[in-house]
Amino acid sequence: MFGMPIYQYGDSSVFEFSNELTEPSVNANEVLIEIRATSVNPIDLMKREGYGRSIFEKQRNHLFPWILGCDVSGIVKKVGSKVIKFKEGDQVWGSTSSPKKGTYAEYTLFNQNEIDLNNKLAQTISKDIPTDSLTALKLQIKSIREKGNLELQGLDIRILDLKQEDEFDQSQIQSKIELANEELEWKLREETRLNKFATFSGVIENVYVKEGEEVEAFTSLVSINPKHPTSVVGYLVGKKERDRELGEIVTVKSLEQPNLQIQGKIIGFGAVVKLPQIMEKDNSLTTFGLEIFIEIPEENPLVVGEQIIVK
Repeated sequence: MFGMPIYQYGDSSVFEFSNELTEPSVNANEVLIEIRATSVNPIDLMKREGYGRSIFEKQRNHLFPWILGCDVSGIVKKVGSKVIKFKEGDQVWGSTSSPKKGTYAEYTLFNQNEIDLNNKLAQTISKDIPTDSLTALKLQIKSIREKGNLELQGLDIRILDLKQEDEFDQSQIQSKIELANEELEWKLREETRLNKFATFSGVIENVYVKEGEEVEAFTSLVSINPKHPTSVVGYLVGKKERDRELGEIVTVKSLEQPNLQIQGKIIGFGAVVKLPQIMEKDNSLTTFGLEIFIEIPEENPLVVGEQIIVK
């Protein structure tokens, strides 16, 4: 059959004439109408431009080609098995809101409840006599009402589109808020990871930056010494003292405060070196001693850097 379908949304230029359209199949409650007249309504223009596409596309069997048009006046060509109101050859007219049916074509399908007999119009066409004025007025009123309903339907579609757009905008805003909150939480977690804590109790040895100074990442800020040493270095002077053995327990005393003492274990020997000047009894003589490394408990009365005597 021939018709004027659209193959995409747009202005009037999207209409394309075709004489290869498939004639629709008649279902049980449907009537196949040979179209003699139709009309153009605001809802048809809106559909052509894509208004309500999210609704109409779900209702149609296929998207394109799409035959538009709501109003019809014509002749019944076929009737379905359950149609009882009409027969072939009846003059009928009606209007539909179904997006599956269009009237800009040679034939269209209507449910039998969507059309009425149009005997007066048939008489006008066949006998060329005026219709009854009251019947014509009723037809005009019905047509106006149906067109009004179609325009209201169009407004409802526009309102629904606006609501969907608003819901989409709100969804976008909510997504941005959620992403911002996730970013904030991540930054807060990262901030806690920037805090570094000493692995032992101690005293600050040096501070390498000033208050308010900007430094590069991973710059050393401070150095920390333990409050108490866990190992000490002594010197063995004389042959007798050099007979010490690994693992031997010795007493480590403070040079300045002899009452501060702790027992430790020899864990190693070093080289024979010149004694520090402060440990030499006679500055005119050079004295040498064997380095000895002693491990002492963490809990001890000595302080880091303190001079000691090994007994």
